[in-house]
This record gives sequence, C-alpha cells and structure tokens, in this order.
Amino acid sequence: MQVQSLDVRLLAVFAAIARHKSLTLAAESLGLTQPALSQSLAKLRKYFNDPLFVRTPHGMEPTPRAQELSDAVDTVLETVKTRFERPADFDPVTATRAFGIFATDLATFSLMPQILKKVARVAPNVRLRTAQLEAKGLRGGLESGDVDLAIGVFPDFGGGMFQQRLYRDTYVCVMRAGNPLAAKGKLTRESFLKARHVVVSASGTGHGHSQIEKLLTAAIRAENISMRVASFLAAPYLIRDNDLLLCMPKRSGTMISKELGLKVLPVPLELPEQDVHQYWHERFHHDPAHKWFRGMLAEIFMAHE
Repeated sequence: MQVQSLDVRLLAVFAAIARHKSLTLAAESLGLTQPALSQSLAKLRKYFNDPLFVRTPHGMEPTPRAQELSDAVDTVLETVKTRFERPADFDPVTATRAFGIFATDLATFSLMPQILKKVARVAPNVRLRTAQLEAKGLRGGLESGDVDLAIGVFPDFGGGMFQQRLYRDTYVCVMRAGNPLAAKGKLTRESFLKARHVVVSASGTGHGHSQIEKLLTAAIRAENISMRVASFLAAPYLIRDNDLLLCMPKRSGTMISKELGLKVLPVPLELPEQDVHQYWHERFHHDPAHKWFRGMLAEIFMAHE
C-alpha cells in the first residue's frame, strides 16, 4: 500500500459517498461527472482492497472496512481544510475569538478603554486579555501566538517582526495642584532641576522609556531623586501629597492627572518624542482575524493623530 498514491481528492469522494449514499448526489456535491466519480471509487476500492460501498435498496451502504475508515477520513479532510486551505474571511460580528495584547500597566490604563469600547460595538463576542511579559519573553510570546500584539515603544525587536505606528507621544511633568511650582504655570530648567523627583524605571523591560529615563537621571542630581518606582500607574499616587515632580508620557499623564486632580506642565528639558507602535510576528501577518484586529487598533489611534 503506497500512501503517496492516495490523493486527498479520493478521500473527499469517499466522504461524499458516505454522506449521500448516492453516486449521483456525491458527484453533484463535488462538482464531478458521475463517470469521474465512479473512476475515483474504483481507485479507492483498489487501494483499500475492499468494495467500500455496495448498492442496496437503501442506497450505497458502507462495508465494515469503510465504517472503520470513516472517522479517519473525516479527520484527514478536516485537517487539510483547517491547516492548508486559505482561511475564511474574519467576521467580527459573529466571531468569538480571544485576542491577547502585551501592554504595560500604563498602556492598559490609557489605551484599553478605547479598544474595549470599539470591540463592544463592532465585535460583541470577541474577548480581550492583556499580558505583562519581561522583555526576554515578549518576542517568544509573539512568535508562539500566546499574545497577538504588543503595544508600546520597543526599539530592539529584531527580524521577523512587523510594526505599525499608532501615534506619537511626548513627555510632560506632573505634580500635585498645590505644589508651589504649579502656581507659576511654567517650569524653568533651573526650578525643574532643583525640585525633588519620582523617576519611573524601565530597566530590563526593553521599553523605549529607558531612553528617557537615562536622559532624566543624567540631568537630575542623584540626591534630588527621592524615589524610583517600576510602575507608571503607582507613581502619580506618590506625588498627590508631596511636592515631587514626575515625568511621564503626555497621553496617559493627562488622563491620570484628570482622575487625581494633578497639574500637567511641559518638561523644560529636550526630551525626544516617541512613536508608539503595534508589533506582531510574521507568522500571523496574513491571518484574517489578526489583520482585522490590527486594522481596528490603527483606526482607533491613527484617526486622532
């Protein structure tokens, strides 16, 4: 028995005859002429050395050998359909898929509300989850499909990855409304450097904030850094009752300052703007569901650029 001689199309003939119990109906369902289907059945009989289907008053009934083969044939055909055929278009209205997003706590706070609102409107049964991975595990998560996208500023992803800019962000200085510096409405470089600060550290995360962190710590004297924290979400709470300054991205800094009643002023240092991207692995570049999800995120954030 030579497996190479068993064409997948012959298995489709087997399944059609088993389903319809009629050579005529099986041929019609496959778009074949009846002689062509009969030839395929003859090849199947020769290959398995069994009649497989015999004519009875109730139609073409399977032999015991055909009954044994039925589940295996269905499995092979389903595997070919799901693994090798071109995937069907993604319909967000009926889809029940879950999408995983790598995002920092700050990105989850500032970006996910807009994403959730959009998804609830156009894809009510789609589910979302966020993940926080270390930099060394992020690429692996995207490669494996454990997470579909990463959102943020990650300059060192390397090859095999796609990226798309969503928006550009700048840094602002956040402080409590009662801070004496807030009353002046503007920070000078001198007043900024003399003040005490909370600095968010991105060490080991691979995130682009590490570049800003280096610039800040190079300009601010070590004795003026009252605290270093690992979370942008925790940092604003630390300055609500203290005369400390905090530098953070403008989009999220503005949002959280409104929630906590903080004051936002420009940073009197030359800090580079940063482009926030969405990143994905090339394995999923042509997947219809993945394309839809990426397109939706681009539509949300690029529309306000």
